Amino acid sequence: MARKLCMALLLLSLLLLPSFGMAAEITTAELDRLETNLSRLAQINRQSQEELRELRRQLAASQEALAQAKQQSEALTRQLNELKLSSRAQETLLQTANESLEKYAQEQKRTQSKIRTQRTIAWCVAGGLVFYKLSR
Repeated sequence: MARKLCMALLLLSLLLLPSFGMAAEITTAELDRLETNLSRLAQINRQSQEELRELRRQLAASQEALAQAKQQSEALTRQLNELKLSSRAQETLLQTANESLEKYAQEQKRTQSKIRTQRTIAWCVAGGLVFYKLSR
């Protein structure tokens, strides 16, 4: 593109030479060639401008998508952190419940052992009373 621009500037400078007092004649073929080159340069310039607009549009769309992705990532990170906190709280509650259940199981075991002991004592006393009544 820079080469084409240099070429255009060179052609323009050639056109300006006669105005500085230098005598130069341009033939019809050279003039046609200059016009053709200028037309091509104009066409290339238009094409480049269109490509530039399209690339800027794509850049804007990409930047918007990136911004949305960042927002979504931040939201998901916040949600993940909240879920981690909730999970830790649930683990603590579960651990507390398990400890309470274990204590309750131990208490029930002691209670059942006491009941068995009391029942055994009651049967012994009842058996002793029956034996005492029968032996009298």
